[in-house]
Amino acid sequence: MSRWCDREVGDEVAARIGAAVRVRRARRPVAQEALTAGERRQWHALAPGPRRQDWLTGRAALKALLPATADTSTMSFPHRNLSLTHSCGVAVAVGIEADADDDHSVVAGAGVDHEPWRSTDPRMARFFLHPHERSTPLGLLRAWTVKEALYKAVVANHRSTLLDIVLDDAAVTTGTATGPGGERLRYTVLDTAEGPLGVALCLEDRRVAV
Repeated sequence: MSRWCDREVGDEVAARIGAAVRVRRARRPVAQEALTAGERRQWHALAPGPRRQDWLTGRAALKALLPATADTSTMSFPHRNLSLTHSCGVAVAVGIEADADDDHSVVAGAGVDHEPWRSTDPRMARFFLHPHERSTPLGLLRAWTVKEALYKAVVANHRSTLLDIVLDDAAVTTGTATGPGGERLRYTVLDTAEGPLGVALCLEDRRVAV
């Protein structure tokens, strides 16, 4: 994908994973005066440095996705319908609607990861890929992006690692996976001019959803 258009990227992701998806990318930080009181408190709590700028760029992506009155300081991640990633001055936010294309399923978690193109040390594979996943034709960077997005899609991931997620078929760019608690996961990874974009969702049975 040589040109990035939020709507086109969202439409392609939606067609692949079977749920309505909106994508917003930000390259510039949101203006501080556009922050809510809660967001300003969060921003001031961060130590001075690049993380503050990344945080503001992430807010810009989130605010482009949400209603103008939304206060992102009330949100916590992982989230059932939202996810955020930022790297090298670029932030990407995704919103996934609750209904999936499966009549019996609802979305229980959303995940996104976007990485800049770079070489990846093959020795790192053992930290996030199982032996049967390491020969994936996706390449290590795409596989990392997929695993990161899947990890974020599992809301109860605080005691888990990337190795607790198993790809059903490590050779495909759009597929399914199993989470650490047996969660049903879907993912897709797209190549953009700047690097791979991975988007994932977690599904739960509509009949037992709370």
